[in-house]
Amino acid sequence: PPPHDPLTDTIRALATPTGFPRLPETADRTEHSEGKLRRLLIAYRHGGPGAVHAADQVLPADPGTMAAAVQAIASRRAGLAELTVTANQITDAAAGIQIRLGPDDTWYPFTSSHQDWRPAPGASPDPATAYSTARRARQARPTRL
Repeated sequence: PPPHDPLTDTIRALATPTGFPRLPETADRTEHSEGKLRRLLIAYRHGGPGAVHAADQVLPADPGTMAAAVQAIASRRAGLAELTVTANQITDAAAGIQIRLGPDDTWYPFTSSHQDWRPAPGASPDPATAYSTARRARQARPTRL
């Protein structure tokens, strides 16, 4: 499914049983770190090409869409820290979670880990649902590795 580009196609190929063993070689050829390719591979497994785009780059987003998403999330949470909006990302830094609007109009959840955002399962067309799944994923992820 779209969107297609060379990096997403590379990640799709790595997701195959014969592709994953080629991760180190792919990192050398693409000049992306193995860590980044692993994060993008996890994103692909959680949500396909749209998740790869959401994980790889900050994308422009309609301010009205983002404001409506913040309002939808705020209506389901009480007394928590302020949400911040940057382009297609809504971040709850205090909770260690973020949701990102992908190019396919799907919201992708992320959790923080050692100053890095990692993809989490639970993509949804509804931002409040993606936010809730990000909270559950963050609670399930150990804080120390």
